[in-house]
Amino acid sequence: MREIDIPKGSAVIYAISSNTDPSSLPTLISLFKSNQTSMGCLIYPFQHKPPLVSCSIAAFPSDSVTPFRSTIPGKAKVSIGRWQRPSSTSQPQPVSIDHIINSRNGFQDVWSSGPSSSHLYDSKVPEALRDVKDVSALLYFSDGAPEGLLATLDKHYPHASKLGLIGTSTPFVTGREHTLLLNSDVFSDGAIGFALKTDNNLRYRHGFNGLQPISEPYTISSAASNLVYTLDDDRNPTKEALAAYEVRIRPTTSSRDAIHTVSSEMYLGVIDQRPGHATQYERVHRITSGDPSRGTLSLDTDAGPPTGSKVQFLYRPPEGPASTPQNARNSIQFIASSVEEVVQNGDTPPSEEEGDGDAWSIPGKFIAHTENGVLITSNSASNERPDVLTTWRCSVPGGWGSLRWPTTPS
Repeated sequence: MREIDIPKGSAVIYAISSNTDPSSLPTLISLFKSNQTSMGCLIYPFQHKPPLVSCSIAAFPSDSVTPFRSTIPGKAKVSIGRWQRPSSTSQPQPVSIDHIINSRNGFQDVWSSGPSSSHLYDSKVPEALRDVKDVSALLYFSDGAPEGLLATLDKHYPHASKLGLIGTSTPFVTGREHTLLLNSDVFSDGAIGFALKTDNNLRYRHGFNGLQPISEPYTISSAASNLVYTLDDDRNPTKEALAAYEVRIRPTTSSRDAIHTVSSEMYLGVIDQRPGHATQYERVHRITSGDPSRGTLSLDTDAGPPTGSKVQFLYRPPEGPASTPQNARNSIQFIASSVEEVVQNGDTPPSEEEGDGDAWSIPGKFIAHTENGVLITSNSASNERPDVLTTWRCSVPGGWGSLRWPTTPS
């Protein structure tokens, strides 16, 4: 095992690929537990043949970091055909008629778990953060139900950059659904994180790799929750998606095959309309289903783009690499991967030059992949408050978020 040089007294964040030999995990993790402050998790393996074991490490001055642990509940899992004791399930809080009338969200707050219903979650920040004010960024690892934490951090730290990763699934690796490590403690649920003190030079970015536009931009004229009803006043969204696919991707196809392709390979990108912004798409959502007769498109999200949003249909070629890291030094990058891509595009060697036998080093980059989604920040999905930053779960393969420093964080 290559020697790891970590400055003494540093706060360390680390991410270990889940294909690491289980017998080596305790030894590897113990290297970080010796630091007074550390957090880590198991992540999805790099795309490579033969498989590579990876470990990403970043160190910060300990006085610039506040570690925290969150147990704020998120969206409950849907269980079909399984009875649960009432005491084991969290009940939604009642929403008053007055709130429905005054909130401008209508009944969206009753049936949605998206940003518009953030008031339904516990608004208290994790205990370790209650007296922390000068926060420029929040880095965290989470289980598969981060909604409560996202809403809480957005409320209390609206101007901070927030970047999170949902840990890879590890039931067959460690016996835990997720494996999150904070100092000497191991958790299967909740979230762990670092709050970073003010640094004016910190830069946050996000984007989406491997997607190709296949239509002209449209304006959503009718939408609710995760459904899009009409485009450009009277256009049928599903028919527009099918037409874009047939013209740009596969000129001859049956309607049945095309509908399947729309729901498995096509996405709806929400165009960033703010002047001077480099990100072309503020959010991207997978299309889960469509009805050519009625026109309705269903998106894989709790809160889709509202009426008035500029959108564009996107396509992800099956052979196109998506989870390629950004070429940005001194950065922490969280990237959404897919199981299929690792198999199809796993024969690309590491692009960095520092190698030593069977070991490679990628200096200046902390790279972590997950098949469960990354948690990135963008402007609000609400047209009423477009300047408000909100955090959302991106499961689109190739979706990424990064924090970058002009100099090495450590």
